[in-house]
Amino acid sequence: MKRKAANPGGTVPCPSLENAVRQSVQEDAAVSGQLFEQDALEGFEASMLDFTGCIFRRVRFDGLRIDRIHLSNCIFEQCDLSGMAFRDGTLNRTEFIGCRCAGCAFDRMKLKDALFRETQLCYFTLSDCQLERIAFEDCDLSRAMLFHTSQKELEFRRCSLSGAEFQATPLASVDLSTCALEGITAVPELLRGTTIALDQAPLLLPLFGVTVKL
Repeated sequence: MKRKAANPGGTVPCPSLENAVRQSVQEDAAVSGQLFEQDALEGFEASMLDFTGCIFRRVRFDGLRIDRIHLSNCIFEQCDLSGMAFRDGTLNRTEFIGCRCAGCAFDRMKLKDALFRETQLCYFTLSDCQLERIAFEDCDLSRAMLFHTSQKELEFRRCSLSGAEFQATPLASVDLSTCALEGITAVPELLRGTTIALDQAPLLLPLFGVTVKL
């Protein structure tokens, strides 16, 4: 795929996200340096989509069937991506701010230098992914699931992880001290090297077979 240079500081308004995507598919080129506002992309099918240096504001994504999605230097602000599936693609230097991503699934994705802030991510799934320098700030990750995912410099700040489930995803060096951890599920080995606050200990001790008497 031909990729044009990202231009996050000089995005230009585009009349239609759907038209831009269709042109991208036809020309086998990335959608680059565009600003999309109060738009929607629904029911679209493609083998690959590539966005570089784009800004999405209050954009809705629904019913997409995309085999591979690549995002680089993009910003999503107050967008609705609920239920969207990301597979076999990449996500680099991309931010999700104030978005709705309930039920989103990332499968076999490589995520690097990404930020999720004040975003609804309940029932969010990461499966067979590679994470590097990923931060979640003030996000709702209730009932989220992380399966067979590797991580390096993963951060959770003031997030709700209530009912979250971790399988084959080590949390070594991850600081969970500012997060809500009620009902979290993980085998003890995955929590080795994790940092928690003193008042969170009673929530995690049962995972180690320890009963806390109050």
